[in-house]
Amino acid sequence: MTLGNDSSIIVSTTTATSIRGDSLGTICLDEAAFIEPHLLEEFWSSVIPTVSSGKKSKVLVVSTPNGIGNKFYEIYTGTQTGKLKTWVSDRIDWWDIPGRDDEWKQHQIELLGSEEK
Repeated sequence: MTLGNDSSIIVSTTTATSIRGDSLGTICLDEAAFIEPHLLEEFWSSVIPTVSSGKKSKVLVVSTPNGIGNKFYEIYTGTQTGKLKTWVSDRIDWWDIPGRDDEWKQHQIELLGSEEK
């Protein structure tokens, strides 16, 4: 989609070659913790060069947690420990969203079948 200021938005699959060669200002990687590790590592290797040339480029990595041992966990914990100094993390819990209270929580647990899910 091309916007009025000639910038564009593209949607791509998570493959090693999906955006290789493009010059991107912002990348949003959604539900990163649920992407198969081998796919995400290949994708990551092809994406970082597309944003490294821009001084204002941004990479947004968004996900609900999915255990340890994945790229999302690596990035998030790296920001918390200071290992990744150029990254900034932000955490939003379900109770931070207006309108989500214990009643909402109980309803979600009923819908999903367990609190773990």
